[in-house]
Amino acid sequence: MHKGEHLYVFRQKENLMQNFQNLTLSTIAIAGATALSASMAGSLAFSASGCGGDEFTIGNGDPDAAADGGEGGGGDGGASVPPTFLAPLANDTLLATRAFLRLQAGTASNGSEAVGQQICFTTGTPDLIDEDTECPNMFATLQTFALIDPLTPGAAYLVKARTRFKDDTYSPYSPVLSFSATTLMSARYLMDGNASDTTGNGHDGSPQNGAGFGAGLVNMAAALDGTNDLVTVASSPAFNFGTGDLTLSAWINPSSTGTNQAIVDKRDVASLYEFYRRPDGRLTYSGSGCALSGSVIAQQGKWTHALVTREKGTVRLFVNGVADGSKSCPGDVSSSGDLAFGCLSPTVPCTEPFAGAMDEIIVMGGAVGPGAVINEYCAALVASGASSLPAVCP
Repeated sequence: MHKGEHLYVFRQKENLMQNFQNLTLSTIAIAGATALSASMAGSLAFSASGCGGDEFTIGNGDPDAAADGGEGGGGDGGASVPPTFLAPLANDTLLATRAFLRLQAGTASNGSEAVGQQICFTTGTPDLIDEDTECPNMFATLQTFALIDPLTPGAAYLVKARTRFKDDTYSPYSPVLSFSATTLMSARYLMDGNASDTTGNGHDGSPQNGAGFGAGLVNMAAALDGTNDLVTVASSPAFNFGTGDLTLSAWINPSSTGTNQAIVDKRDVASLYEFYRRPDGRLTYSGSGCALSGSVIAQQGKWTHALVTREKGTVRLFVNGVADGSKSCPGDVSSSGDLAFGCLSPTVPCTEPFAGAMDEIIVMGGAVGPGAVINEYCAALVASGASSLPAVCP
């Protein structure tokens, strides 16, 4: 299953309608999900072929169509407590990749055990989701986390959830949560066997000098030999950020250490920006006479999420979702050189080559806040198939 498809992660087993509590984790691909809306009549057929499951149908308009059982929870007529969204936060603006949803499960008034969550979302108007009888784009999970993947750039999302209990009853729905996806992304490279720009902006990359593809954090990644492999992208105004905001992000898995290793670089003789791994494993941003190095080590042989933002002249480093230093670096970083991944912007021979794997690269002319950084980190872990998450994920 490819990362560019519309994916909703949830657990599923035969006879989902009667045995929600015994669901097995699977991933359902929904083709053309951007066209979905709560106003669709009839039902949605979710095919689990290729995921080890059977095909089943969930009614789009009826939140009880996926499972029988009473409302209000616990079976004793008392008031159950709805789940609470821990991530994203209300009104967060996320990178237009995928959204990590984290829930604190609801509780039943009679103490019945929580066995899953039912989640509903829309990019439409509030009247499509604000009634208890409305559950657009419904999916379910036994975990307290899930994904909406991918996000539509610039779209505003409304999402709610309710908890299912072991006695086949539900909690009330949570209040509707709102968040949005940024429109600022210049390019995104999933490296799933090619260096195509998946934003639709047309900034496709070209592997050079035998650069290939191998196992990635999510599906595949660029595989670079540390000698002269790199990926280049033609220079474009979309990558010339001047004195403005920027974001550079990548998942890296270094196979060696001891030298500077370029992650993202764009330069000419007068100006540059570079994001790289130092010989000791620390991450560094350099931009036209200003540099910031973090303190956290991006370890050899392990996947690390490396991200740098510049907002109103202040550069901030993040490693695995956690802040790792900041500094004022307001200089002009525009240049005529091509964008490069894995070497300094094309030089002969390759300078500061990266050895290892590089995945999920983002270049953006805008900045995002710490909440969006953590959400990006946690969402990629879920997309990679992680069944447990680190403490930084809410």
